[in-house]
Amino acid sequence: MNGDIFMWKLKQKVWDIKAEFSEFTESDISEISNKEQLIGKLQEKYWYAKEEALKKADEFAKKYM
Repeated sequence: MNGDIFMWKLKQKVWDIKAEFSEFTESDISEISNKEQLIGKLQEKYWYAKEEALKKADEFAKKYM
């Protein structure tokens, strides 16, 4: 998915993100501007390995985007 499109859709889905990833604060969400940053935040907040964080990001994208 194009980075700009991902960013736009991500910003529209703030409440979905908060529901799916309850450890994220609004500040965390505001720092996410692409898929790689989402993966990084998942690793930071949930201690996921990169592969698991990628899987969770892809599942989120399929479910909400």
